[in-house]
Amino acid sequence: MFYVKKLEHEIVLQPIHFGPKLKATIIRLLKEEVEGLALATYGYVVNVIEVPEDEIRSVSGLMGTRVRTGKQRHTTYIVYMSFRRFILHCCDYSLPSPRPFFLRCAGIIEYDTGDVVFFVKYTALLLRPFVNEVLDATVSQCNQLGFFAFVGPLRIFVSKHSMPEDMFNGFDGERDAWVSDDKEVVITSGCGVRLKIKGRTIEQGNIAAIGTIKDNYLGLIDDGSGEVGEQ
Repeated sequence: MFYVKKLEHEIVLQPIHFGPKLKATIIRLLKEEVEGLALATYGYVVNVIEVPEDEIRSVSGLMGTRVRTGKQRHTTYIVYMSFRRFILHCCDYSLPSPRPFFLRCAGIIEYDTGDVVFFVKYTALLLRPFVNEVLDATVSQCNQLGFFAFVGPLRIFVSKHSMPEDMFNGFDGERDAWVSDDKEVVITSGCGVRLKIKGRTIEQGNIAAIGTIKDNYLGLIDDGSGEVGEQ
C-alpha cells in the first residue's frame, strides 16, 4: 500500500524566480505540483521526502556558446545557447566566498517564452491500492446504493451488494446510515471499517477503488467514538 520510490518531475519557472533562493523555490513548487497527484503507474504521491541538490538539473550532454551575462542583486546569470534552447547557469556572490551553483541548479530556458525548465529527481512516499488488499478506512458518506470511505486521498466505494446479507436492505435515510437487521452494526459517516479492495479505476489523474465488507473479519471496527468494535 505505502512504499518509497524515486521519481522525476519537470518544473517550469518564470525569470522572476531567479535568485539565491532558486533551489528552495524549485522544491516548494515541486511539492505543490506533485503532492496529492495520482500517477497512473505508481499511485498517489503522499509526500515528497527528499530532493537531493545534485538531482536538480537540465539534461546531460548539452553544450553551447555563451551569448550574454547579466546581474540581479547579488546573483550573476550566465546564459549559454544550445540549438533552440538556452542553458542557465547561476553564481551567488552574496556569500562570503562566492561560488557558482550552476552544476546543481542548471535549467533550460525555452527559446520562445523565456521560462526555465528544470528536471528534478525526488524521493516520494506513494500510496497504491492493490486488488485483494485489506485496508482500514474512514466512512465519509452513505447513500441508498452503498457508502464511500477514504484511506488518505484514496476514495473507495462499497456497494450494498458487497455488504453482508443482513445489511442489504438496511439503509436508514433519516440517519444516512447502514444498519444490520439486529441493529448491532451501524455504518455511518465518521466510523471506521475494514474492507477489501475488489478493483480500481484511473480517470483523469484520479484513482478510485471499489471494495467489499462481505467477508470474514471485515466490517465495522470503529463507531466513530474511538471505541474499537468486534472484528
